[in-house]
Amino acid sequence: MPNILCLFSVGDPFPSWAESFTEIFKISGYSYTNDPIKADLAFLHIRYGCQPYDQNHLSLVRARRLPVVCFDDLDYLYPHAPWIGEQAWARLFCDRMLAQHDWAKFLHSGHEQVKLYFLRSMRTTRSYPPWVQPFEPVFQGSHNYYTAEHLAQRPFDVCFIGQCHQTRATVLCDLLANGKVKVDYAFPKVRLEFTQWLIRHSKAKMFLEADGGGHGSDRPWELMSIAPMLYQRTDRVSSAPWQENVHCHPISDLDGHVSGFEIEQLMELLKDTDRLYSIYLAGMLHMGKYFSVAARATRVLSAMNSVAL
Repeated sequence: MPNILCLFSVGDPFPSWAESFTEIFKISGYSYTNDPIKADLAFLHIRYGCQPYDQNHLSLVRARRLPVVCFDDLDYLYPHAPWIGEQAWARLFCDRMLAQHDWAKFLHSGHEQVKLYFLRSMRTTRSYPPWVQPFEPVFQGSHNYYTAEHLAQRPFDVCFIGQCHQTRATVLCDLLANGKVKVDYAFPKVRLEFTQWLIRHSKAKMFLEADGGGHGSDRPWELMSIAPMLYQRTDRVSSAPWQENVHCHPISDLDGHVSGFEIEQLMELLKDTDRLYSIYLAGMLHMGKYFSVAARATRVLSAMNSVAL
């Protein structure tokens, strides 16, 4: 039975995150261990910050040449920053900031042990080796859904509450400038409590998903059961892409500019309650099918099997 050792920084919620794989992995003959001597492979969780990792675990994984599966949760500054393995692994030590991180030191000396790399921020405009795969959160939304009548009676057309970024601001400014779309938006300095954030979005017929300072956001995985998604077109790679006008309604170019024609299309959709509701249901079903805990674990396991782990 292959034993998996999880490598994570102090204060990282990765242990519970990794445990979401437990049921599917156990059925397939895997187990977890906290002993690097008993481990057959390692999961490495990568995040920004200089929090320390267990040096004994890192050293023994290197010394024993264990195969490593990386889960890269970094926010690559869209669209300019390259993936850390794109130019050369040596960049990890040439970059003054990256060189301070324990995970970067580990990858610099042991990148040949990396057999599979799950990347949060894959882009269609970049090329990756076959062992680099997209990775997303699990669907956090409720499996209970609102009625078409409830959706149609909401006072706002679109809601966005979150951090400000040029692309997001461009989309919102174009929607507001038209004067026809009722938009509830805020760029709060202090993040809203999650329940209040959900309640606020439940007062709009659609939520806006748009690129931020990194790779977009986790809104689809949090809000798809609250409202249908108004999706700013992006070059983000997904393991199960949303189909335009089926699971979401697309709007704007990659920079967030919204045309007058797109505004008119949006207004037509908002008036067509049956079509809007069908997008809502299809989007939620898509999330439940492809982004459940079991679906994600199965994808990871399938990728691991493909590289004989």
